[in-house]
Amino acid sequence: MASSCPMKSKILLLCILFLAACAQAPKSFPAEETDLSKFDLKGDVKSCTYHAYHQFDDVDTLSAYWQGPLLERVETRFFDVHGMVVFILTEDIDGHSTEVAFFHDDDHRVVEIAQAREPGTILFKESHAYDKDGNRIESLKMEPFDQPERRMTYTYDHNGKLVEERSYHGADTVTSRVVLSYNDAGKVSKISNYIGRTILSSEEVRTYGADGILTEAIETYNGDDHYVSIESRYDREERVIETIMRDHTGGYRKHVFVYGKNGSMDKSIYLVEGDDSSTFVGVDRVVCDQQGRTIEEAFLEPGEDGQLHPLRRLIHRYDEDGRLLETLYLDPDGNREALRTWQYEYDAKGNWVRQVMSHSENSDSDALTKTITITTRKIEYYR
Repeated sequence: MASSCPMKSKILLLCILFLAACAQAPKSFPAEETDLSKFDLKGDVKSCTYHAYHQFDDVDTLSAYWQGPLLERVETRFFDVHGMVVFILTEDIDGHSTEVAFFHDDDHRVVEIAQAREPGTILFKESHAYDKDGNRIESLKMEPFDQPERRMTYTYDHNGKLVEERSYHGADTVTSRVVLSYNDAGKVSKISNYIGRTILSSEEVRTYGADGILTEAIETYNGDDHYVSIESRYDREERVIETIMRDHTGGYRKHVFVYGKNGSMDKSIYLVEGDDSSTFVGVDRVVCDQQGRTIEEAFLEPGEDGQLHPLRRLIHRYDEDGRLLETLYLDPDGNREALRTWQYEYDAKGNWVRQVMSHSENSDSDALTKTITITTRKIEYYR
């Protein structure tokens, strides 16, 4: 009889956490503000169970051992009627489980998280407090037996702008502080980082133009950091166009960013300089489509002829919903090194329920090798 107690404790804890979490009834929110989109889900999802399997060298092997020890992990996420995740249950191949419950207030904010491991052992509890304006003012992570493990406090000015973050070890020992200052226009002008309460470790000063657009940020470091300063400059859209990282030897690494017509980064040039000499490293080129998705990546380095030559290239292809379908890896001569593809099967509500990732590449002997990873999702709906 004694041997059944741990299992009873586990079941009891599971029921208590799950029912308590599901008992919440937060007000309705737009779909983009719920948790469903974070997990690539849509519709009135009640639960989603993931089955992740090990990699296989071919489909026949997978079919032969589908129900065997090749199952790696099972994870189920439960959602309330408004699309907020309230409970996660994870089980590994050895049968060990972890349970996490999420509690929300009426404004969609997480106020408490509780994690447990069989047989009913609480691993930690995390709570968050907010002021009347919805600003988070405290986060507290508790060890078992309610001993404080980590604490964060947040202070705001009369305009509701964050002016200080404090980290604590235990309840009262300050380990670090971040202090923010603002200009007359209400934009951050300085960020100061402290070790403990008073030891300044780094400071960032931001400069704005007459029109209020960020033009420059200079961060300086104290102590034994590799870099003594990082200087960043921005364009009219406040995108970084240049960074210079200076080290203790007087040398620096310079990054120059160039953007394409659709606003996505087109290439990044790396330049390392020290003393009076400079070394051109190469160009890291990223090409994006109109939706901002990366469709091509290439690293080019200068050859003996002074021209830029690709060291490697990656080409990506997506479906109409933005899911990655294919990544092609090319060598410097444009020959295929590897190909990774994703295939999906969908249910009647448009959620994918089966994903097959195949990766094939040429080995040193030019023989084609292939691995397959499969993930399935069992989705339950409220209606």
